[in-house]
Amino acid sequence: MAEIPQAVSVDIYGQIYNLRGTDPQYIERLAALVDAKMRAVASHGATVDSLRVAVLAALNIADELEQARGRYS
Repeated sequence: MAEIPQAVSVDIYGQIYNLRGTDPQYIERLAALVDAKMRAVASHGATVDSLRVAVLAALNIADELEQARGRYS
């Protein structure tokens, strides 16, 4: 039997997102990771453009993913 998606609200970089998923705690952990990465990126630069911060954070997360894939392949 498939799990029923549940609603969860998360705060990422000062914005509230209403998401749905079968594991709200997992979604909250992911949101916290993205929020922390965005705040770390923002603290190292002078930009206040949240889109730019989000793209730079995504690049950092993608780099971490590729490095992890390299270690496990």
